[in-house]
Order: sequence, then structure tokens, then C-alpha cells
Amino acid sequence: MRSVLAIIMLLSLAGLSLWWLLSLQTTRQTDNAEQLTAPRLILENFQATRLNGQGVRQYTLSAPHLIQWPDQRGIEIEQPHMILYQEGRFELWQINAGQAWIAEDQRTVQLRDAVEAIRNAGDPAAALQINTSDLTYRPRDETIATDAPVHMTFPHGSMDGTGLRGQVDQQNYTLLSAVRGHYVAPP
Repeated sequence: MRSVLAIIMLLSLAGLSLWWLLSLQTTRQTDNAEQLTAPRLILENFQATRLNGQGVRQYTLSAPHLIQWPDQRGIEIEQPHMILYQEGRFELWQINAGQAWIAEDQRTVQLRDAVEAIRNAGDPAAALQINTSDLTYRPRDETIATDAPVHMTFPHGSMDGTGLRGQVDQQNYTLLSAVRGHYVAPP
């Protein structure tokens, strides 16, 4: 009888030990899962400046809310305001959007929801405004692109089309298809 009682006690102790080890393992897995899903960084009402490889200011970014996620999820930004610079000094473009996403490697900035880009060319005759639903900016290549419908406004007219490719540093922009325009010659 004593040996049966001893075996029952040992089995109970082994069961409790197994339960305890499993609960520890589950807790660790839950903690690891939370670390993978929790934001790395949250910023409120911020302004940041990105420099190129030579240390020259490439763009500034400000927004009311930013979340940086772990892994490949990148950075999400609410109501971003970007200023793209030419030669680090001259404000070439001001871009506003409802949302933005920056890839983890920072090679791609995707702007979404009512994107408005205004070129400050220094010369009022060279001013340009672009409106579209989404726009991708690649800082390393200094390019912008979209496949969405685009409306461009300039001092003496406007153009509409679908798709846009542009080289920011060369100020060269091309509408890809379904292009229609309106031009009024200056007096």
C-alpha cells in the first residue's frame, strides 16, 4: 500500500512539474510573440531629416503620428508632410498625404490617400502641382512614380493622365497614358 501511495505521489509530482514547465514555455512564446507584434518606436508630432550618403539634406518629414514596426513591416505615418531638397538647400517639393509607409531599408517611401505634391521652382512660371491617390518616392534614385490617375496643374494650364514617372533631381516628369491637357498661352 505504501509503494502504491509513493508511486501516486511521484506521478502527481511529475505531472505538476510537467504542467509548470509547459506553462513557462507558453509564457515565453507569448512574450516573444508580443515582442514581434509590438511597435519598436512611436513618435508624436515629430520632424526628422534624412541625409544622403554625402551628408547632404535629402528630405525632411514631419507628421502627427509615426509607428515603427519590427521585421519587414517598416514605418507607418499618419498625415505626412515631406519637403524634398535640391542640393540640400533649396526646397524643391512639398508633399502632403493622408498616410505613408517607409520600407525598413528606407529605400522606398509610399504616400497614399490624397497625395498633393507642390514644386517650388523659385520661378513662378515653373511652378507645378501634382494630385494623385498614391505616389512612390525612392530617395536613393531620386525618382517618383505612380500607376494611378494624376492631375497636374501649372501656371498656364493643366494635364490629366494615368501613371507618372519622374526624376526629381532632373525635374523631368512624364505622364504614361490617357493624357489630356489644357493650355492657355500667357498674354
